[in-house]
Amino acid sequence: FQVLELAWFLLEGASALFRRAGRRGSAPEGNNALLCIGLLLIILFAIMVSCLLCFHCYLASVNVTTWENITWHKISYLVKLDPDSGSPFSRGLLWNLKVYCCVARVCPKFFRRLCACGGP
Repeated sequence: FQVLELAWFLLEGASALFRRAGRRGSAPEGNNALLCIGLLLIILFAIMVSCLLCFHCYLASVNVTTWENITWHKISYLVKLDPDSGSPFSRGLLWNLKVYCCVARVCPKFFRRLCACGGP
């Protein structure tokens, strides 16, 4: 939800900047400079949060934790496995997302229908 919040602030800031630019003699240039610096910071934060979101969506889809991804060769149950072969707990995209998004009894019907393939 932080990406949406940052996008909202970016749109509001940009619209304020363009409204000020459209008016003659509206505000001193210092305020516009501060607004531009704020917008650049929001863009930077939005890029970082978007990258983090994409990375964790990838981790959820392959059923790997952040710790397993970073220290694969130091974890006792993964040492003998090749990282290129993937997680030993992965059972396909839909099943991984079901395990990641759903708690045992609170699972949306969408996942129940798509993942009716069984499993633990």
